[in-house]
Amino acid sequence: MALAVLALSLVVIGMDNTILNVALPTLVRDLNATASELQWIVDSYVLVFAGLLLTMGAWATASAASSR
Repeated sequence: MALAVLALSLVVIGMDNTILNVALPTLVRDLNATASELQWIVDSYVLVFAGLLLTMGAWATASAASSR
């Protein structure tokens, strides 16, 4: 079960990153973003997503342990 949850989270992260990369040309067109600004957008998005993933994982572990 744990392996399935880890695999699913990896699929979600990969798909989410792909969606962001597909949206980059639209961001360039609509916001007149430079390559440096696009890199900041991608890096900040991945950083926030990873931080939330770690936080929610720790919360889920704690809540599962307290429900036993």
